[in-house]
Amino acid sequence: MSKLACNTKKFQKADVRGMQIHNQRESENSKNKDIDHEKTHLNFDLQNDQPINYTERVKEIMADGYKNNKPPRKDAVLLCSTLVTAENEFFKNMPIEKQREFFEVANNFLSEKYGKQNVVASMVHLDEKTPHLHFQFVPLTMDDGRLCAKELTNRKNLLDIQDSLPQVLQNAGFKIERGKKQSKAKHRETEDWKREQEEMVAQLEVKEKELETKNQALTEKEKELEMKTQAVERELTACNQRLEVARQSRVTEKEIQEIHARTEVKSGYFGGKSYVEIAVPDYNKLTKTATAGTIAIAENKPLKEQAVQAQQIPKLKQHIGKLTDDNKNLSKQVDSMQTSLKHFQTKTYKQYHFRGLNDTKAAAVMMRHDGISKTNTRDVIANNSPAAPPRSNDARNFADGIIDAALKMDSEAIALAVQIGNEDENIDWGMLTKEQAQEKSTKINQEQSL
Repeated sequence: MSKLACNTKKFQKADVRGMQIHNQRESENSKNKDIDHEKTHLNFDLQNDQPINYTERVKEIMADGYKNNKPPRKDAVLLCSTLVTAENEFFKNMPIEKQREFFEVANNFLSEKYGKQNVVASMVHLDEKTPHLHFQFVPLTMDDGRLCAKELTNRKNLLDIQDSLPQVLQNAGFKIERGKKQSKAKHRETEDWKREQEEMVAQLEVKEKELETKNQALTEKEKELEMKTQAVERELTACNQRLEVARQSRVTEKEIQEIHARTEVKSGYFGGKSYVEIAVPDYNKLTKTATAGTIAIAENKPLKEQAVQAQQIPKLKQHIGKLTDDNKNLSKQVDSMQTSLKHFQTKTYKQYHFRGLNDTKAAAVMMRHDGISKTNTRDVIANNSPAAPPRSNDARNFADGIIDAALKMDSEAIALAVQIGNEDENIDWGMLTKEQAQEKSTKINQEQSL
């Protein structure tokens, strides 16, 4: 016989909008790969005939049913969501009409349990791998109108639902039974969420490594450009100096004409070769000019080589510009992924906080069980803990104290706190030794098996 899966989660005001977007499929950019958008039209809400504004609906319910004179705390749980589903095989050959009947029975049972007037939505999703119901309600007590998710979703009430709902479904003709008590199996949603977080961490590491490599390549190209530019500038400076020397040493055309006028060509003695008779100053001028010209010709070759390198500089600058743009885009991707990862880590903290773990226990579980770094855990607590001081420096100091206390907690006691859910309000898992935690865990399991 198939097993029924039923669990309840708690959400604050800030999470209500996100639940609306998820339930009513208002975003096509969902990261849930199990959603088949071609089947989304098959989804239906057993509470509402058309899409609604969840925030406004919560406000309406609170206005009608909340009886406390004091306004709710800012971090109060305003919405609870009970998920009802079964193994995929249970729904495999079941017609949609029969599936609707199954979820209608569950919806009616939960509406009676929590008060139909408190129901926000009862959305059935048939566009994922396993059909399931999101039954969402404002946790108001029906007798005196208190907002108290802790009371309505305590261990006793949740166990009662898990025991009673399968019986109700059996009476309606469905072959289904209660899931195994204290099962270590996790619902697919939780597994998917954890896997998505792990994948995001892995992708972030790859992107950060890629960014590091590209930044290194950019730095090397910038150094190459700087060296070539400096070499060309040095050579140009030296060339200008040599040209100035040559300019000062050269003989002008007028001076050459004057030297030519003063120079005499004489015949050699006894029929020998003719020779030129020139004044010593004129000879020195011509010699100096010829020497400067010869040196300039010899030094023209490296100048040409530097000119070739100078022609490469614009292309090198263009390449560096492209590398810079690529790195900026990659940096944006890394920033976006880091933001998403922080969102996941914040959500992790809120889940533990709503389950009753205080900041120290939540931090211990996040670091030791979920593998979140000490720095990120500190930032999450500093930015999200209701007990954190308003000033940022004070909040960080507060979070540092929480981290120090969390690192001193017993690892095995923490693991047991996660396994059992820390739902017994009389137990402070943070103060238990490993042996005490094991003894208490065994006792709870024995009580549940009776």
